[in-house]
Amino acid sequence: MHCITQTGLQLSQVQMVVYDEADRLFEMGFADQIKTITERMPANRQSLLFSATISSEVKEFTLSGMKEYRMVQVDKDSKLSDQLKLHFFCVRSAEKEAALFYILREHIGPGQQTIVFCATKYHIEYLHELCVSAGFSTDYIYGAMDQRTRDERLYRFRKKQVRVLLVTDLAARGIDIPLLENVVHYDFPTKMKLFIHRSGRTARAGQSGTSFSIVTPEELGYMHDLSIFVGRKHFDRVENSEASSEAAITDMLADPTKICYGTLPQ
Repeated sequence: MHCITQTGLQLSQVQMVVYDEADRLFEMGFADQIKTITERMPANRQSLLFSATISSEVKEFTLSGMKEYRMVQVDKDSKLSDQLKLHFFCVRSAEKEAALFYILREHIGPGQQTIVFCATKYHIEYLHELCVSAGFSTDYIYGAMDQRTRDERLYRFRKKQVRVLLVTDLAARGIDIPLLENVVHYDFPTKMKLFIHRSGRTARAGQSGTSFSIVTPEELGYMHDLSIFVGRKHFDRVENSEASSEAAITDMLADPTKICYGTLPQ
């Protein structure tokens, strides 16, 4: 819209238009701008719309703005990679920072990279200061950051110059890190599809990966709903007489068909 209003950009010769991350565009309140831009383009153009979820706004826009459209569904919303392991740490709210440090130190191997999802940029800036003080190689990006800075920091992470990247959901849309080993949900999502999208950053292309979640008592209901949504049972102990066997516990933690949860060691 800025280019149209400030420079007089003409769209009458457009032959193809791509709407990427369409669901997020509508969630952010750009519906009017999108419709105005679309109306300025020829009716016989080709339109491609990509969306992680099909919201009512996206569906309405598709039905009203596209003729003879075809829908291609890549996968189900509830699908998780068979190679993705799910681990949950149930802690009090005051223990969340300690839980994050424990995960980074004790459960993530040397040289592995991790994306940590936080609720807001304020959480990110706060955790970044804590992580740097604790000696972790950390950087961060969020939606309000200018694009050049985001690209530079993401480039350093891709080149493995940084071990941990703190992000918000908005900033993480479209991020593709080859062979990313771990995802941490510092702030547990209340929407199950959001958990799927976050966790889908790892365990791609047949590779294994691990999703760690920090869950407070108030969020246990969401964790239970998630186990039903993705079709995996959750366990806090080995289900046989070898419960005290370290090997049995290790096997359970490595089993991607189970959701494993526990508390921090005291």
